[in-house]
Amino acid sequence: MLVTEPFLPADLATWGRVDLNTSGPQGTHVFVAFSQDGGASWAATTPGADLAGVPPRAVSLRITLATDDTTLTPVVRWISLGYALSGDGGLTILYLPVVGPYWLLLIPFLILAAYTLTRTLLRGSFLATDLFLIHSDGRLVLRVGGKESPLRDEHAVSGMFTLVAQFVKDSFRTAEGEGGELKNFQVDDQEVTIARGEFLFLALVGKGVPPREVAGNLAAFVRTLERDEWATLFAWDGFREGLHGIDRGLVRFLRKGYRDRPFFARSSVG
Repeated sequence: MLVTEPFLPADLATWGRVDLNTSGPQGTHVFVAFSQDGGASWAATTPGADLAGVPPRAVSLRITLATDDTTLTPVVRWISLGYALSGDGGLTILYLPVVGPYWLLLIPFLILAAYTLTRTLLRGSFLATDLFLIHSDGRLVLRVGGKESPLRDEHAVSGMFTLVAQFVKDSFRTAEGEGGELKNFQVDDQEVTIARGEFLFLALVGKGVPPREVAGNLAAFVRTLERDEWATLFAWDGFREGLHGIDRGLVRFLRKGYRDRPFFARSSVG
């Protein structure tokens, strides 16, 4: 894990895009987060994300590389963060020290005096492969996978659940919420979209760019699930038995409900 010192250029108008270049063994997972309170709390983001909506205050970046391969060490080669200044200026390269457990890195920050973001939306096919239903206390309630799922064994399922649970912990920082929050991140070539309900989190894993309706369908499904299956979930003892109705609803949602708007016209998830 690498953590930068707080960075705040003079006359900052807005933050821009964060990018990084890493190398490591196959299957290395990259997690990016930023902090604006000296590291007291961290908000998850992704490489290539636009931080224009982040307040123009000092920011620190945290890069975490995770791998099961103990023979090779993953490396962060560079990180770049674009931003716009309120005044005029030329193209400049700054170097920001990073505090890490092994060595000190100098990370180049690319500064654009006139920041312009060009966002390319990739509209390809999307294949939903897995669905994780997680209790607000961190326990996995249910997981269902399609036949195209790359998670072929318990080890792979456990690994993905660990990544999702850690992202939930880092990203949904308040213990209680009104529900309806949505966040997403990437693991290799898999896109993970997470919806927060009153006491449940629902994570949809898939390959490709999720269609626009995924976010709304995911949030609506977790609300319906909490409403219709409240008694079952409240009495849940941690075992799968007794959750067959919920299981069937998750399977149907994974198969077509995430993209089929009429699915939510029904009053029940079972």
